[in-house]
Amino acid sequence: MVHRAGEGEPYFVQLVGADGVGGPWVEPVTRSAKVYYFPPTSCPPGAMCASAETANYRLPETSISATRVYFLDGDTVIRSMAPDGTVADVKTIHAAPNSQVAFSVSPDDRRMAISIITLATAQFPAPVDVQMYVEDVVGSSNRVDLYSSTTLAEWPIGWHAGNLVVAVGSQDIGTYDNPYASTGYQVVDSSSGRRLASLDCTFGLLVEAGSACATGWCAIFEGPCAPGTLSRQAWDGTKIGFALPDGPPALVVRNGLVIHLSPDGTRLAAEVVTDQQAGTVATMVFQNGAAGILADDGSPQGWLDNTHLVVSSGSAVEIVDVTGGPKYVMTGLKSIPQQGTPMLAGVMPANLG
Repeated sequence: MVHRAGEGEPYFVQLVGADGVGGPWVEPVTRSAKVYYFPPTSCPPGAMCASAETANYRLPETSISATRVYFLDGDTVIRSMAPDGTVADVKTIHAAPNSQVAFSVSPDDRRMAISIITLATAQFPAPVDVQMYVEDVVGSSNRVDLYSSTTLAEWPIGWHAGNLVVAVGSQDIGTYDNPYASTGYQVVDSSSGRRLASLDCTFGLLVEAGSACATGWCAIFEGPCAPGTLSRQAWDGTKIGFALPDGPPALVVRNGLVIHLSPDGTRLAAEVVTDQQAGTVATMVFQNGAAGILADDGSPQGWLDNTHLVVSSGSAVEIVDVTGGPKYVMTGLKSIPQQGTPMLAGVMPANLG
């Protein structure tokens, strides 16, 4: 579980057992605030045209392997925490002060993919300088340069079948409505950077079956809603639709933080609006053309396995058995006051197939 606040502030990374009991934790510092300058464009006379905005600092700051969780401390230091709570220094990335660093460690703890996204310090035709590479976790040997660009940012977020999964970002470097700040994914060969597949579905945490998809529905929970679709996208880019139940459609909130695919791809959990006027929501699970309310209050955060879902409300985080078994309220969670609830970042051991 990860709980973040603002730029340059302490945040919590904590291991939690399958029974919901909070375990070892560490308190690093999140990325510092930076400015993203848009590429120069013509501005109509008398118009107010912004030239810059605060850069997106919500790029992931953790990576999970088979044996530990790695985390970013500040802008360039990477550390790790083992299940027994042992914390170790891993690597310091040599990056300019105005850079966003993102990384992902292979499941076997041998290789680390790193992206250094250096932001321009003034409005300039090239707003970024992106360098992505992979090297050994221990030391910096066997480096392979994978990607470079001055227009489009990419950063590593996971590994699938020995290949690297990277997020794609645009505008101010990514979106705030996706766990990885991503507007799309690429699967690339980790030894050459060759693109193997592209995914445009970016809803929820990535799982072994791929990614969740949604079109239509409700852009925001109190806003206008329209009939939509739900599906999943496999790692080769293939999309498979979810059959929806008969009758009036549920008011699904179309947001990449609250729609999650189960690891085997058979279930999809989503936040739905239960009362637009009151602005109340619930968690609904879709499977085989049927759907039902799983939690009367709160939003899904992701799956621990194919039957256990993490759901959060304003007051608690729970592990819910979607087959009707017992649910557990997470206890002993480290959290930041008045900053919502801790969020599921992934499951150890990591498995994207």
